[in-house]
Amino acid sequence: YWLICKSVAFHFSCCHVFLEQTDVCGPPPILNNGDTVHRKERYKNGESVEYECQKYYIRSGQSHKTCRNGIWVGQITCLEPCTVNKQLMAERNIVFAYRTEDPNNLYSVHGDYITFKCISNTHRSSDSVGFRQQCLNGFMNLPQYFKNCEHEGA
Repeated sequence: YWLICKSVAFHFSCCHVFLEQTDVCGPPPILNNGDTVHRKERYKNGESVEYECQKYYIRSGQSHKTCRNGIWVGQITCLEPCTVNKQLMAERNIVFAYRTEDPNNLYSVHGDYITFKCISNTHRSSDSVGFRQQCLNGFMNLPQYFKNCEHEGA
């Protein structure tokens, strides 16, 4: 910024404060769990940079940010996937209801559903969620079953 001041009898009084506008932006901001498609050190006013998310992450918001008067504008987030592994399922006495490429782990992107089933001779916990659950930004509720009781149908 810069000031315009005037002097009256050796006393300075500031009359106006101006914010200097710039028509360039530096490197684009970092995106958690994502990166730029192409990157430069300086961007002109109005130029955009495109972002992409890492594998299994889903982009929310715009695909790009734009340089506007020296400031990067645009909202982008990379939503986290969910990971369900054999240990988590064993603790809850459940398995995947359908065949998967890797029976020990499954990566599910934000918004996807996974269906589980209980193992034999178990019963549902009174506060358990249902068999079909949705991944919401890295979080998924898992059904809970206890051993040695009647098995709920899938």
